[in-house]
Amino acid sequence: MPTKTRRGAFETVALALIVLCLGSCSLGPRSAAAWLNGATKVRAYASPNAYSLTVDAAGHMTASGESADHKRGDIPYPVVDGGWLSPAEVRDLKAGLYFGAPPEAVAACCSPRHAFLFYGEGGQYLGSLTVCFECGCSTMLPLPVAKPGANYLHWNYDVFRRIVTAHHLTPIVPLNADG
Repeated sequence: MPTKTRRGAFETVALALIVLCLGSCSLGPRSAAAWLNGATKVRAYASPNAYSLTVDAAGHMTASGESADHKRGDIPYPVVDGGWLSPAEVRDLKAGLYFGAPPEAVAACCSPRHAFLFYGEGGQYLGSLTVCFECGCSTMLPLPVAKPGANYLHWNYDVFRRIVTAHHLTPIVPLNADG
């Protein structure tokens, strides 16, 4: 009888752990669509003079760059708040994002200086997107589920440029831009 009780207790504990994990743990990155589709409000930010702008999983931003004298290492830079996007801008921004095959060649600077923070109807922070207007790279948090052949986040340069310009967050124009 003790064997059956021990096995029963083990099964109960194992089942409880599975239920907890399915309810609160992520077995992998969350799908971008799950939180992006629920976003109803977006706020735009930039740090045009920084080396890069990063957003952590809680939505806190930091911008840094090397000191002008190159002796002090990274120093903080101010982040400019561009304000809330209009409902039409939110729609355009979301429509301008898609996952697809990576391009043949990708520039390697990836120094995003613009960020978009996404919020749900109740004001809860859902995730972020940072973009680099110089090379076209982007970072999305939470990370999307990678799909073979469609794991590169593409964003519409013209749509994003129009939005950040309207919010007085002028993008840095890439060297190869026609324009």
